[in-house]
Amino acid sequence: MMTPVYRKWARICLFHFLVVSVLGVVLRYKIIFRLPVVQQKLLLYGHSHFAFTGWVSLALFTAMLTMFREQVNKPRPVYFLLFRLGFYSAWGMLLTFPFFGYTWPALIFTTFSILFSYGLAIQVWRDGGNACWPAGVNDWFRMALP
Repeated sequence: MMTPVYRKWARICLFHFLVVSVLGVVLRYKIIFRLPVVQQKLLLYGHSHFAFTGWVSLALFTAMLTMFREQVNKPRPVYFLLFRLGFYSAWGMLLTFPFFGYTWPALIFTTFSILFSYGLAIQVWRDGGNACWPAGVNDWFRMALP
């Protein structure tokens, strides 16, 4: 059974998946029909960065922490900070890439996304050693980290 915090994070990830899906439809629509407001390449940058940070990375983050729930029902404050960092960097990239492309505003959010992934890797590496799950699971987690 998921705790309310993990359930909330899972819902956010599903909403992000919905946003990625809608943007994917817009990108495919743009291929067939004229949509002069949208620049295909720039929207594609925002879509891909948001998909990997806002949906995939945050969903894996939530899944990994759900595996830790045997140790703690509520995540430590560092995990709340990491989730916010991933969340805001994903939305920042989604809102800056379509308008600015690869310029400094988008690159700042991309840097925050990289910090999120390394922060997550470090914390899961540290906390994974204390987890009491079946043999080999910790090794698989550590091999999957960036």
